[in-house]
Amino acid sequence: MATNSKVTQWESVLQIIIFCVGFLFAISYYVILPEPINLQSASNGLLSYLTAMLTVAFAVGVINLTRIHFRNVKLRRTDWKFSLILLLSLYSMITLSMVSSPFAVDPQGVVIPISIIHAAAPFWSFLYYNVLVSIDTTVFALLAFFVASAAYRAFKIRTIESTILLVIGLFVIIGQAPISNTIWPGFSAILNWIMTVPNTAGQRGILIGSAVGILAFSVRRMLRYTW
Repeated sequence: MATNSKVTQWESVLQIIIFCVGFLFAISYYVILPEPINLQSASNGLLSYLTAMLTVAFAVGVINLTRIHFRNVKLRRTDWKFSLILLLSLYSMITLSMVSSPFAVDPQGVVIPISIIHAAAPFWSFLYYNVLVSIDTTVFALLAFFVASAAYRAFKIRTIESTILLVIGLFVIIGQAPISNTIWPGFSAILNWIMTVPNTAGQRGILIGSAVGILAFSVRRMLRYTW
């Protein structure tokens, strides 16, 4: 039975603002109004504020991460050494990225001396290309084997549907491998068709279903009902 949820006045105002902004982004893709009203320009302008809010949220995450791991180091909790390594890596990468990287705050050396920028460049390149990229590649490689083994256990040949999923998964895995064309040139053609037609159709269906679900949930929250 549906019951009215206790929502304060400020929460109601916030929900109305969130719903209106989300509705504006949704309708701007489908409705074109005559001048001087331009929904597309308004939605593009709001994206700048979204970027600013995401930046603030990222900064809050860094502060929270620092607070938690600094307390671990200070109190010498279990595995506090890993917290220390995380903090050193985090702030070293932030500092080097601000000084010498494609995202440097002063690439022309107006405030920061050029000698410091040139001295920091090799350290940033080493941490990014030799450490971070290598770690990302290793993690994704391990995840690939884990996902393959999990898919094999989940899609054992018991029904027609599981058989289809298992065969398609094998074609995708083999087609992505560099040796696929050496084994059989047809793997690339089959992979491209799977990724372009069934995969795209499935993703669009999932996205449409998710969008409808989010819209229904937003309307329900706006009407202040709970299930």
